[in-house]
Amino acid sequence: VCLTCICAGILLSYTYKGDGYIRYIRNYRENREMMDDKDAFLKSFTPDGSVTADSFLVPHLSHLEELYDYNASLPDSDYYILNASSEYSFDEVYAEKGYTLIDEQYGLRIFRKE
Repeated sequence: VCLTCICAGILLSYTYKGDGYIRYIRNYRENREMMDDKDAFLKSFTPDGSVTADSFLVPHLSHLEELYDYNASLPDSDYYILNASSEYSFDEVYAEKGYTLIDEQYGLRIFRKE
């Protein structure tokens, strides 16, 4: 019983007190309207080709026929959707491959291969 309590305490402290988790919840609560608009935008996004997106965005784009996770693979997709605050240096790397920024809204950056 004691070991179970210790394991549960460790799990709960990691899950609920982690700085990233708390920051995410706070950000969502403070920006709920913008987050809802972002979600609606992603659900209405229907490009004419394959899409690679940040891991966090993939569930919101599950309606797409050809969708890839940016962190899992880097295929030559027709579109990339990344969080504007992302640490990826997409502009520099993919500009040479023919991608251009076509839209930036709701904290998202959308690139298309020309």
